[in-house]
Amino acid sequence: MVTVFTSFIYARYTQEDAIIKRLRTDHGGEYVYAAMVTLLDKQGIVHDLSPAYSHESNGLGEPYNQTIITAARSLLTGLPLASWAEAITTAVYHRNRLPNRSIAKSTPYQSLYHKKPLISHLRPYGTKCFVHLPEEKRQPRRKHMP
Repeated sequence: MVTVFTSFIYARYTQEDAIIKRLRTDHGGEYVYAAMVTLLDKQGIVHDLSPAYSHESNGLGEPYNQTIITAARSLLTGLPLASWAEAITTAVYHRNRLPNRSIAKSTPYQSLYHKKPLISHLRPYGTKCFVHLPEEKRQPRRKHMP
């Protein structure tokens, strides 16, 4: 978690010239262990913890997570549960490209990158697709192979 968050801090700074000043989280173990606390202190990031057992004080995080989980569940209809991670990623990807009232009917993507997101490449989730393997990576063909 620390290495991922460290990468995120540097990416935000180098790509967007943005400095993370504050991190608000619940008391989840992924945010309050020693290495994470040390990283936040070293970077000068203020860590605000919400009170225990008060989901309503977690702001937009709880409803957003619930929306993502619900979307992922609907994407998994008819697909194996092993596709859970892809369903979550797809739900977040779509959500970040939808208009949002809280940012003046813009999209989170547009707010971050200052350009409209392209959506022409989107296809229905679970659509059958085929992977092209370069000839160098294909198994040698035999006389009776399909």
